[in-house]
Amino acid sequence: MNADAVDVVATGATFSDHGEHSDIELEQPSHLVQLEGRRPAHAVSHGDEVLQFFDLKGEARVFAEQALLQGKPNYDTVKAAAPHHGLVVMNDYMLVSEPDLSQPVKEGELPPRLGLKVLDKAGQQAGDVAT
Repeated sequence: MNADAVDVVATGATFSDHGEHSDIELEQPSHLVQLEGRRPAHAVSHGDEVLQFFDLKGEARVFAEQALLQGKPNYDTVKAAAPHHGLVVMNDYMLVSEPDLSQPVKEGELPPRLGLKVLDKAGQQAGDVAT
């Protein structure tokens, strides 16, 4: 977090599910790619996507998991209103944390979270920010 980077690592562990048990195959772990961004914080996986929030940018980057596994860090961006210690969660909609910009903030600190806004699949806000 303080190095402004997230390392994506292949653990080398592969599980094969056989219902009543799983087999494990082990290979050498490997470093796949480094994601650079200002103060990475919460990472959330959903289906085949990974959402990495960068606090000092006030944005999450949405990565395809398979692309990361191939060392290709292409992404889409979801922005909050301003930098803060935030996160993005996705299902049929995206939930994006929003900062409380009405609160005083000391130099070098980030504003507290106010609540969540909901974005539809087109990235348009649906309703008011929920506190």
